[in-house]
Amino acid sequence: LGRCRSFLEFASGFGRFTRHLVKALPPGSLGVSDVVPGSVDFLRQRHGVEGFYSTHVPGDLVVPKKYSTIFVLSLFSHLPRETWALWLQSLYEALDVDGVLVFTTHGAKCARLLGVQIPADGFQFVASSESTVLSKDEYGTAFTSAEYVCDVIRSRLTGAVIHEFPEKFWGNQDAYAVVKTK
Repeated sequence: LGRCRSFLEFASGFGRFTRHLVKALPPGSLGVSDVVPGSVDFLRQRHGVEGFYSTHVPGDLVVPKKYSTIFVLSLFSHLPRETWALWLQSLYEALDVDGVLVFTTHGAKCARLLGVQIPADGFQFVASSESTVLSKDEYGTAFTSAEYVCDVIRSRLTGAVIHEFPEKFWGNQDAYAVVKTK
């Protein structure tokens, strides 16, 4: 992290990870983005980071620059099928060549712990959310198999190299690091 040129924490909220990242990254390298009103302004003021507001529609996202690392904790574990792959594509496009997109999902262990059955196609969405900003139909709870995630990456992200880390976040969320090659 100490050598990272440009790092974006996407879906940063009010700084659950920002407060730690700002201490580990070189000054001026951390950017944040979220859709929740007030969140980006708060992080700019509190931590002196760059930031921009996200959108509800992946195709409307305007990212001001390319990043060497984009970190997305607990967004893909909440998206419906209609926008899941589109958000992945939008964020992948915001990477520099040789950049890394790191994100988490609710995989098999999360589904098992919550008594959810992931169907054969590898994707299950439950329209249920604690968010007061986003509707439960656009931000609920999603469960994905590793096969589903890898198939989406292979079919939609040109030059992507996939690294899988099952059950590595909080001992139950799956993590992926996707490297963007030429």
